[in-house]
Amino acid sequence: MAKNYYDILGVSKSASKEELKKAYYKLAHQYHPHKGGSSSDEGKMKEVNEAYQVLKDDQKRTQYDQFGSAFSGAGGFRGGQGASGAGNFSDFADMFRNAQGGGAQGFEFNVNDIGDIFGDFFGGGRSPSRGTRRARGSDIEVDVTLSLRDAVFGKEHTLRLNKDAHCERCSGEGAEPGSKVSTCGTCRGTGQVVRTVGFGIGFPSVCSECGGAGKMVDQKCKDCGGDGIKKVTQDINIKIPAGIDEGQAIKLTSQGAAGQKGGPAGDLYVRVHVQPDSRFDRQGYDLALVQEVSFVQAALGDKVEIETLDGTVKLKIPEGTQPGKVFRVRDKGVPHLNDRGRGDLLVKIQVHVPSKLSKEQRKILEDLDL
Repeated sequence: MAKNYYDILGVSKSASKEELKKAYYKLAHQYHPHKGGSSSDEGKMKEVNEAYQVLKDDQKRTQYDQFGSAFSGAGGFRGGQGASGAGNFSDFADMFRNAQGGGAQGFEFNVNDIGDIFGDFFGGGRSPSRGTRRARGSDIEVDVTLSLRDAVFGKEHTLRLNKDAHCERCSGEGAEPGSKVSTCGTCRGTGQVVRTVGFGIGFPSVCSECGGAGKMVDQKCKDCGGDGIKKVTQDINIKIPAGIDEGQAIKLTSQGAAGQKGGPAGDLYVRVHVQPDSRFDRQGYDLALVQEVSFVQAALGDKVEIETLDGTVKLKIPEGTQPGKVFRVRDKGVPHLNDRGRGDLLVKIQVHVPSKLSKEQRKILEDLDL
């Protein structure tokens, strides 16, 4: 049965190149045999690569759309000639050529397409010849609960975090100040070594001798024990922007956990939660409230004081106003997040009907017979 490359990648026939690439990366992360785990599947990985190599190429994709996977030359891969940064991935291409029966026509296996994927698995995507890349610290996410007023108008807020930070004594390097630092003999300063797995494939991995730092120290830092990182309690001031809503997050770049061996810090994400308010209901950038008026006010009309987050305002109730009528008070809602303007205040009228009437009141209503 002919293979459906679009189904293999899980995309539509009209998928763009960017959509194809995203689908390919996602499936490669899932099925790659060296990743391990229950989702690893060498056969699936071969199918995914075969499908992507055809569909990403305009000419081959046109041929495939016309003739299907049986078009001339669809049976094998051709290793990318002279591809920069290929390293030992040429062996990986050979594996696929053999797996496809040795055909060398039609497909071009571009090792650059998988370089980024393997980099995610094995320490940053750099071959040992390209130098050390220090691991980035992890991101941190915290929750902050605000009142509706604070979410509407914004506020300054201080967070107290317990997190990994670079050791001040050694500046995150892990070496005692003044001690000798030398190049790691195992990885020769790259921070990575090539590890050979099945099929004779070589993959870069973090050097276990230096922990990816690419260097060795004679004396470890006394404060952090050579880790370059210490647990600290830190106060971080953040500005809550006016108009932020439930579930939205504020990103503070490089305020997350510190990276190993002086690596860059991750980011801090502050997730906002807004407490319910007994008076106002937020509806996007509008606020809504229920205003009670008497039967007489609704029938004859009146001016009533309406509460807003900015203070009280006068609202005109026209005569004959019906229960459930909604009036709009302009610019008394929520400020547009990171933009100009505000929403409105929506006032829904609720007519108060007295539960008890005097004889005189009853007589008056009976005489009105409305």
